[in-house]
Amino acid sequence: MNRKITLIIITTLIAIILLDTIHAKLKNTTSIIKISEYYYGGTLYKKDKGLLVDTHTCTNGKKTTTFKWQNYNCPSNKMLDLFDEENKNYTKIIIDEKEMSILENDYNKLVKIFDSLNYKVKECEGPIHYNINVLGNSYYFYRHHNQLGFNNLCASLEGNNLKEIVRILNFVYSDNEMNNIENIKMEIKEGTLTKTGATIIIKDTNVKHYMYGLHFRIDKKEENYWKPLLAKENVIFNDIVYNISENNILELNQDWSLLYGELSEGKYRLVKSVCTNEGCSKKAYFSVEFEI
Repeated sequence: MNRKITLIIITTLIAIILLDTIHAKLKNTTSIIKISEYYYGGTLYKKDKGLLVDTHTCTNGKKTTTFKWQNYNCPSNKMLDLFDEENKNYTKIIIDEKEMSILENDYNKLVKIFDSLNYKVKECEGPIHYNINVLGNSYYFYRHHNQLGFNNLCASLEGNNLKEIVRILNFVYSDNEMNNIENIKMEIKEGTLTKTGATIIIKDTNVKHYMYGLHFRIDKKEENYWKPLLAKENVIFNDIVYNISENNILELNQDWSLLYGELSEGKYRLVKSVCTNEGCSKKAYFSVEFEI
């Protein structure tokens, strides 16, 4: 009797494994029974290792399921060829239905964070700040409540995950959409630039002026690409709103000594933003370049 039960259990397990394998292979998807491994620096992003099959997810979003005894290599990522030969560390991402350039390391960080979250709440709260498409999947970032939506479910963001998502998405979006706002120009007032600050002049000739704050960031140009400077911790901007004067001009003193200290020699840009919708879930970015 015991042998019969054991035989039934073994037969059932074999049937489950076979059905899981057949489903994964026919549908070109991952096995239910699997272990996931992540890879960095090459064209393979993730491998889901089943009992009889492996599913390879490449950095270009392509998924391929193969048997264990088959060799598979992800194809070369042609997106990298869009950049010059000296800079092979960039790829592409879709944000708000626009194709944008992003550092490969930042792209991999985003995907790893997205994959690690526990999506269980049925609905996220508030307006969508960014719509992000990675590896063929759509995610929705809700900044006001620090949530990420996926497949009609929602996950909470906190700590380093939240900090990295905000840092990466804000920079990528602003870097790719810089100075696309109409009727706004910014320059540095002559004679005010130092290693620790400058006075900027904003000219806004729109019929309805935008409102402006003290908040800004500084990027440095390295190897023909802009990269944000690492700011010091626990620096807070005063939440003050400034209006454009009747002559369409606003002067602001931007002191970055507490934020970045003294700047070394190099080419920089000071980046500011304005809200473009009610609730400020969408922003437009503009900048002025300078050299130290």
